[in-house]
Parts: sequence; structure tokens; C-alpha cells
Amino acid sequence: MDKDEAKANISRIKAYKDALIVVIKAKDESNYANLIDILDEMSICNIGRYAVVDITPQDLQLLSGTLPVTD
Repeated sequence: MDKDEAKANISRIKAYKDALIVVIKAKDESNYANLIDILDEMSICNIGRYAVVDITPQDLQLLSGTLPVTD
């Protein structure tokens, strides 16, 4: 596969409307450099669909291990 064909394939994959969406949530302790690092990884991995959203209190509980388990 030549360079132009590879670029075309990457563009096609990134534009795929039913592709997986990566949700990025940052804690208050995160800094701007952390976000830039994550966005760089999205580019490196050819992830065309992602969203940066606010972290919820439930997310913080899940991360701390204090989220109650329900059946």
C-alpha cells in the first residue's frame, strides 16, 4: 500500500459515522498538558470520533471505589 492509499483509508475510517466514540473525561487534578497528550493519542491511533465531556460525581465515585453496587 502506498502513502496516498494509506491516507485515503485513514480518512475513510475516521469519517465512518457508525464508528466507536471515545469519551474523554478529566478530573480536576488534570492539567492542559494531560488533555493535549490524550488528543495526540487520538490522532496517533487514528480515532476520528471522540468527545471531551465533564466528569460526573458518579464517575468520581467509580474511580475512588466508593460507588455503591446495586443488583
